[in-house]
Amino acid sequence: MTKVLNFFLSLFYFIAFCILGWFIGAGIGYGFLILDAQDTFSSWELLSGNHQFEKIVSADSQTVWAQASDGKVYSWNTNCYLENCNQWVEAKEIPENDFEYDTGETLEISNSCNIGDRVQKTPGQVIECAHFVFSGAGFGTSVYYALLDDGQIWAWEHTNSSIGFEVVPLFFGFLGTITGIIGFIIFMIRRAMKNKETPTSPI
Repeated sequence: MTKVLNFFLSLFYFIAFCILGWFIGAGIGYGFLILDAQDTFSSWELLSGNHQFEKIVSADSQTVWAQASDGKVYSWNTNCYLENCNQWVEAKEIPENDFEYDTGETLEISNSCNIGDRVQKTPGQVIECAHFVFSGAGFGTSVYYALLDDGQIWAWEHTNSSIGFEVVPLFFGFLGTITGIIGFIIFMIRRAMKNKETPTSPI
């Protein structure tokens, strides 16, 4: 009878640890998504180089084209599936900025970055700012390219996906369940060691 009771008690602990781990993990996942939606993990990054830029010519979600003081147009591409990523190279082609609204792509170039309160302020005085937005089915991205008065260009990007709200909590919930199982094993080992150290009463 005692063995049966111990078995059901251990099973109860196991289920409790798994459920607790799942809810804690899923909660952490949702918390991560909430912080990400508030742009917590996005920040301005310097597109460093030896050029002094005077004008932003065009931009999209992965590339910005800018005219330098030598009159040439250079591009910075973040897509490393292509050549010359994350560095300034002389542009071979320049887009015509003919984005159509029905494609979900818009580009606005102005003399200021009309950013919300959630976005960190630019690290200097803005001369020109390009804001590219892509809105697709369940996916979207917003990118700012800011030309500062020192001739340098900084970039800020935030990407969101509705799929993430489904996958991330499940992933963290799974990790939480695994952690709960590990916690259950540690708990049972310590419980067994404690019972072994406890002297039994003489009959």
